[in-house]
Amino acid sequence: MKRVFMILKGCILSVFLMGMAFGQQIQADNSKASVRFEIGSIHGTVKVNFSEFEADVKFDPNNLVASTISGKIKSASLDSKNGGRDGSLRDSKYLDVKNFPYMSFKSKKIVKVSNGYKAVGTMSIKGKSREFEMPFTFDGSTFKSSFELKFTDYGVSGGGFFHENDGKVIMEFAAMK
Repeated sequence: MKRVFMILKGCILSVFLMGMAFGQQIQADNSKASVRFEIGSIHGTVKVNFSEFEADVKFDPNNLVASTISGKIKSASLDSKNGGRDGSLRDSKYLDVKNFPYMSFKSKKIVKVSNGYKAVGTMSIKGKSREFEMPFTFDGSTFKSSFELKFTDYGVSGGGFFHENDGKVIMEFAAMK
């Protein structure tokens, strides 16, 4: 009986040590998340929040090869706190939500960089897909990403309302194990 207990104890200790050696896989909690973009317009900076999105984050800082990030945002779920502007942003000059209901990102690899991590993958907006490097940080409880995005690269221009081609995208997701 003592021998069975020792074997069982050894197995439990081995599993615990393997978990420490390989790290834990951490996922995003979509219920505690936010996604928005900011872009300069003729009326100042426009902040646009999205209420419908999904993120699938499998992240292990000790095993980046097995880590992945993917997500999609329902384009029509945008809200800039101005109904007229929201309607314009949904039309074909901007996001064309009828023909392209989602924006998405899917990583191919994740690498460690000096100020956090970088997910290298494909960003798809308005039917155009491009290689993209999305920087992010993880502090043990929250994933944060903030980056510049050239909207005209994805066919989002709108004919002059925005006086800048680059916008800032800001995302934050709480971690759940």
